[in-house]
Amino acid sequence: MFAAALRLSLILAIALSWSMSAPPAMAQDTVQLSAVEKTGGKPLMEALAARHSERSFKEDALTDKQLSEILWAAYGVNREDGKRVIPTSRGRNELAVYAVLKTGVYLYDPAQNALTLALAGDHTAKYAKSPLTVLYAAPDNTTGGFHAGSAYQGVGLYCASEGLANVVKSTGADELKGQLTLPDGFQVLVVQSIGQPGWPAGSAGPASRKSLPLPVSDARRKQTAFPAGFFASRPWNPVPRPGRTGPERSAKCNHSRGWTRAACV
Repeated sequence: MFAAALRLSLILAIALSWSMSAPPAMAQDTVQLSAVEKTGGKPLMEALAARHSERSFKEDALTDKQLSEILWAAYGVNREDGKRVIPTSRGRNELAVYAVLKTGVYLYDPAQNALTLALAGDHTAKYAKSPLTVLYAAPDNTTGGFHAGSAYQGVGLYCASEGLANVVKSTGADELKGQLTLPDGFQVLVVQSIGQPGWPAGSAGPASRKSLPLPVSDARRKQTAFPAGFFASRPWNPVPRPGRTGPERSAKCNHSRGWTRAACV
């Protein structure tokens, strides 16, 4: 009996050692998304009123339902003839939507409401570790930006309806350049990170920012008074901070260089 117990212990030890050294599960090449629920949510006007940008996320994964509905809100099919939830120039659908997840970067297939693996590996660290980042790729022409803008606004409204945090930015658009294969002539124009709000429980969230002190530069701008009509006669005359000299004095309004906000009025 002792020998049998010893053999069992040895088998369990070997199994445990194998499981600890086994490679992680590979990303699926194709992921079928859950069916989209096209009813419910907040009324449109309430969603518009609640829409805002938020850069603080929890790393918790979104639900399958949320992932499916976010991508559908961006670029899904909403009619039997295959047309999309967003308008596109001449119906050419020149937009590619990618989902950056921990398991890889996936191309969204609107017709099948599915994901196809485009780049393996966890690349979420490149996008502040938000559980989902959507990349909008299109030709860099007049209409490409319009298509991307229509898509991310739809996602922003969905997030407002579902209580999710999201932020739209161009920063990070080139993070996967040379790694992610895009359609010919396409480039990533816009990045949208999405997740559960990262504010602590009981926090007032974005509203609490109102109580934070203004940065010194903003406080200084608000204290600046100018005579009536000053900027009417000098519409592009920047007012530098003390000590600014040289070429910067002739530059147009540039907040990053410290010009007063009033110079842009």
